[in-house]
Amino acid sequence: MNIYDSCSNTLRTLNVPSHGSKQGSNDVVDSVVSFSCDYGYRLQGSARRTCTTQGTWDGVNAECVEIHCGPLSAPFHGNKQGSNDVVDSVVLFSCDRGYRLEGSVRRTCTTQGIWDGVNAECVEIHCGHLNAVSHGSKQGSNDVVDAVVLFSCDRGYRLQGSARRTCTRNGTWDGVNAECVGQ
Repeated sequence: MNIYDSCSNTLRTLNVPSHGSKQGSNDVVDSVVSFSCDYGYRLQGSARRTCTTQGTWDGVNAECVEIHCGPLSAPFHGNKQGSNDVVDSVVLFSCDRGYRLEGSVRRTCTTQGIWDGVNAECVEIHCGHLNAVSHGSKQGSNDVVDAVVLFSCDRGYRLQGSARRTCTRNGTWDGVNAECVGQ
């Protein structure tokens, strides 16, 4: 077995990884070289390598690989702005008219390779059921955004409140509750 006093053989030189750095340059036996990566990159291989008595470096070559969080999809009935999936990339979400966003409006790719926040979902907005009026009629039963409900009174009664109510984007009915009162 050959015993070497260094790892200086050019075939065994440790290179600085692209998008990274190398600390330590001594190539004598038992010297240690460590590697790190630039922000947004992850080290693959050995972070520390030691020069052995065989004149070789232990461990595996270090490589810096860009961190990706993976793609995010636009929510059903919604939109996504931004398409990069590398560290510090930001994706914004919004919903179509008549839907409200549940989850995170803004998500950022982290150095752990995961998106912060919570998945965005667009949920249909409902204003709730409007009751029929006594001594009158109600037209329309839908309770989603922009739905219209009309009220009218029987002969001998007059309407107090709103004859027309529209479901608004904030999930409430505009106008005032309708009521038919005797004349």
